[in-house]
This record gives sequence, structure tokens and C-alpha cells, in this order.
Amino acid sequence: LWSDDSPIAGYTNFESTAHTVLKNYLIGNLYGLVLANTHESQIKQNLFITNKDAIWLRETAQNDSITGNRFSNTVNFHFINETVDTIPATMNSYLTNDESIIDCKISIRQPAQTGSVVWQPFAPVSDPQIQPIPPEDLTEQPAEWIVFSQDGKPSTVSWDAEDKIIGSESIRLNSEAGGDVFLHYTPGDLIQAQWDLSEMKEIVFSVKVNKISGQNIQKAQIIVGDECGNQITYSNVAAQDLNEAANWTEISIPIDGDNRWRRINQGADLGHITFVQLLIDTWGYGFELNLDDFRFVPQSDGIIENQNAFWVGNPYPNPANNRLSIPISTWDNQPIEIEIIDLMGRSIDHHQTTIHAGQQLVSLKIGQHEAGSYILLIRARYSIISKRICIN
Repeated sequence: LWSDDSPIAGYTNFESTAHTVLKNYLIGNLYGLVLANTHESQIKQNLFITNKDAIWLRETAQNDSITGNRFSNTVNFHFINETVDTIPATMNSYLTNDESIIDCKISIRQPAQTGSVVWQPFAPVSDPQIQPIPPEDLTEQPAEWIVFSQDGKPSTVSWDAEDKIIGSESIRLNSEAGGDVFLHYTPGDLIQAQWDLSEMKEIVFSVKVNKISGQNIQKAQIIVGDECGNQITYSNVAAQDLNEAANWTEISIPIDGDNRWRRINQGADLGHITFVQLLIDTWGYGFELNLDDFRFVPQSDGIIENQNAFWVGNPYPNPANNRLSIPISTWDNQPIEIEIIDLMGRSIDHHQTTIHAGQQLVSLKIGQHEAGSYILLIRARYSIISKRICIN
């Protein structure tokens, strides 16, 4: 953006008139766009992808309009209105058509609290692809990690194939900022995570930290939350675990928290989680960090809610080439669903059948799928069980 022949840094527009922000791709920003004391500005046909907050309007926004934009995987709010003005924001599209979710991602807050955002009618979109369970390893491609930095100094995230613990690569974060740096996982632009972590036992990851200046990390948190900004925060006391991770270190966090990782729930439900973040604060000093083998560990081998009523044995052969056999035992006749999910949590195959009381084998044709590791998710009347399989 430009005003009076001077560049405006950081996608921020202050005290200017009749600007048009048209057809930009704004991804991975703490705030995608900030406007303060603006008049007759038009924000249209932009893509706001995985920003912590998408658009922040401050002080006054007379006759500004926000139309025809697309918002996808915004972490907190699509719009923050701190002005006294009514903002027309119609015919925008969002990752979901659920009006209650769209509405909860609009914030009217201090100091004004008298403005409003008119977001209806909106432009409906196709339902997003749902990621129903977390990937087995969130630090393997095609996962995407975005960095949000509180400071204006550069922070970058990349894949590191040289320095890793497991798999093909690790995530590498370089930050010159060090003030509230958020490393944020997303399954992809048009994919929405909808995880049930209520049956998980712990959060596990491996990390290595290079404190470039020698200054300790002051704050380290793991944050999980939903699409309306409700969060559960796990705060590492004095950031002790990360400050001691000069070499690769595995960290385990109980899902209920403990004395080292204190849990604070700000309205989130573990049964409905849509994002996970790592927050690092070094009070402004730069640092480097590698993250690998990030996963959620279930309470048992498979997510089992009623093991007495329904049992699933280990599928075989495993690895398999063309067909897979699944031993299943149940106490009565009931319908079941079998879903094959890739390591990104995307459903690639779905089967429905009815099983009868007693033990039997269910056979699946799997030769049409690409070689790799997958999760087999079996849903019965009262149970959900997952099994790991490999296809050659």
C-alpha cells in the first residue's frame, strides 16, 4: 500500500482516503490487513489464508467496504472492528457456510464497541474437506506450518531434511523477533481440522533449540483451540523443558496438564479442536528451533469407547498389497463404517457394511491406493477404533 508516495509497512494503512486493496494473497500474518482512520477504502477480491486475525479496523472507517474476499483457516477473527462505524462486509466467502461459526469470528471490541460488521448476505462455498483425526506425525509433508510474529522482525519456517529425528524432515523455525512467535499447524487451505482429542493421553514432540543470543526462552506454550477462538493452553513453567533442549529432546505433555506443563482452559472442548500452535517468547531475542515427531498419543492402541461390546483385531497382512482382512467381534448385529485416512488426516476411502454377532473377517480392496502408511478408522454403534496399516 502507498500513501503520499511513501510505502506503508506491514499491510497497514493509516489516515488515508479512497484506497483499493484488490486481488492480494495474504497468508500467515499476525494481522492480514490493518486500517486506522480510513475513508472510502475498498477491500475486495483478496484471499486471506491462515492469518491469526484477518482484518483489523481501528478508530474510524467511514464508508469503508469489504466485499468479495475469501477467508480460509483464520485462527481468531475474520474482522475486528474497533471503530464507531458500521462496516459493510457482504458477499465474502468463508471456509464454512455455518452461520454461527462465521458470526463468532467477528469481534466488536474496546475502545469503541459501538460499530458493527454487516456480513450477510455472504457467498456460499463448497463444504471443506474435513480432517477428522490428527495426522500420525504433524511434522511430515504435506502438512503446512505457518509462523506469526508479534514483532516486525523476520521469522521464517521451512522444512529441514538434514536435522531430524524421524521421517523425511523436521520443521525449522528461524526468528529474529523472539516476542510472541506462534508456530501454527494447518492441514491446508481448503481443509478443516475437526479433531476429537478427548480420548488422547498426551501430546508428544521432539525439539531442539538454539538460543542465538544466549538468552533464555521466557515463555513456552502449546495451544489447542477451536474455530471460535476458544483455547486450552499448556504453559511450560519457566520454559524449562525448551531451555534445556540444546540437543534433540522428546517432550511429553499429559492431556490434563501437570506441574511442568500447566493447563488453562479458556472455553475450549477437547472433543472439538481445529488447530494447534507452539508459542515461544524470548523477550525480543532471536532464536532457532527444530520441531519433529509432533503427535497426539491415544490412551490405548486405538480410540476405544466400549471395548466389551465391540472388538477389532490387527488387520493382516500388514503391509498389504491388494486386499486387507480385519478380524471383528461383536455381541450383536450392527452396521459399521470403515474409513481409510492418510497421514494428513484426509479420508481417501469409505465403506459401510453390516456385521453379525460373533467373530468374522471383513475384507477390503486396497490395491487402488498409493503406497504408504494410513489409519484405519472403524466406527460401530458405541465404539470408534483406529488401527495403523501400510500399503505396498
